Amino acid sequence: MHLAKDSPEISPEITASDDAPARGKTAHNKISLRVLIDARKITDGGIGRYIASLLNALEPEDISITALILPQQRLLLSSAFTPLVTHLKPFSLRSFLGLSAQIPWGLFDVYHSPHFLLPRRVPIPSVVTVHDAIPVSHPVNFLHQRVMSYLLARLQNDATRVIAVSKSSAARLKELVGLSTEVVENILPFPTEALPAEHARSAQAPYVVGVFSNGKSHKGQEKFAKVCNDCGVHGVAIGRGAALLDGMPNITYLSEMPWEKLLEIYREAQALLVCSSVEGFCLPAMEAKALGVRVVSTPEPAVLELLDYNDEIAKDFSSAALSIALRRALSRPQTGYRWQRGEDLYPQRIAKKILNVYNSALEYPH
Repeated sequence: MHLAKDSPEISPEITASDDAPARGKTAHNKISLRVLIDARKITDGGIGRYIASLLNALEPEDISITALILPQQRLLLSSAFTPLVTHLKPFSLRSFLGLSAQIPWGLFDVYHSPHFLLPRRVPIPSVVTVHDAIPVSHPVNFLHQRVMSYLLARLQNDATRVIAVSKSSAARLKELVGLSTEVVENILPFPTEALPAEHARSAQAPYVVGVFSNGKSHKGQEKFAKVCNDCGVHGVAIGRGAALLDGMPNITYLSEMPWEKLLEIYREAQALLVCSSVEGFCLPAMEAKALGVRVVSTPEPAVLELLDYNDEIAKDFSSAALSIALRRALSRPQTGYRWQRGEDLYPQRIAKKILNVYNSALEYPH
């Protein structure tokens, strides 16, 4: 498969490639699972990284993948995937109500929405990834909470299979909206060959790092700055949400950057500082641990699922408790360390789990 050049129009909103997936056949003349993945949020924070990692993990598998994208995202899509282009933006009322009528569903066996806004009336088996219950537990306002609760609760009947990325998220979704999910963890988003067999670190690392994918208050940007100041260490704050810390004393703000630069910053850090009051998984903690970097965190349940003896956990969510935990971490020598659990999150392993979900959706549809 390759990117469309002169794509014929299927509707006023959507165009598809001339070589859209053949009906159940691959180049090897085998029956192929034909999956449509909604990739329209591929540039948006943690969900975007999940989508990119999902596509990269599934690329070697013997299945046919079409990615639903916006026009400006064409150049982001690998030539291994067929593009399906729409002008309907995700998380919009028009997309929720009208997207389904514009998709050529007969070309696909399974639809995967990597975010929880499943369009109305999807006529084929559907898989939905729900990353967290934050829209309900930490809503913008009461109306937002009611709408998000409805959209999440409807997945119980409208989606064929629902994935949560952590045990903590699965439990919260069940508790808050009655949604049953199966846990398939997030995907380690960089090549496994970039990971060290064992990582010994200098006790003189020049800074601690914080990664903030968005500017929402539960990420704890101000707490990050306060803890760094209290402990007398330099902080490097990365990501869109870190812009709130730009210009603060003893803090270096870095916007989003290529993987190679991010890996370099992780490797030179003395610790990753997680200041969140709530998370669904915590990609930065997974990334840091995979690279042998110690994590110092609030006692957030989803983050705790990733941590072990090498890390430090604050006794509560206060800045004072987090400062104590960081001081403990800085006082301990950095020895050779390999995160054993990281192997379970390698792309090829998570890809197999995702494929099992797709196949179960076909075998036992709602």
